[in-house]
Amino acid sequence: MKNEKHQPAEFELQVLDVLWEHGPSTVREVLERLPDGKPRAYTSVLSVMQVMQKKGLLSAKRQKDGPANVYSPKRSRRAMAYGRSRRR
Repeated sequence: MKNEKHQPAEFELQVLDVLWEHGPSTVREVLERLPDGKPRAYTSVLSVMQVMQKKGLLSAKRQKDGPANVYSPKRSRRAMAYGRSRRR
């Protein structure tokens, strides 16, 4: 049951895909690169990414020259896919 809590939802997978593809990014950079093209508010993406951080899917570091955090996935795409395939 505990592992189910940490399974990324569809939108969370889109965020992870952006980070795996482009490397560590701010919320604004992720928002601009989301592949589905749906209009989203900055604060909506920020909230999702903060929840992902609490779930242990992302890590965040403060930018040296500004107030924004830079987010990185805690697991590689390969490790995430392996974990999902083992649970099936």
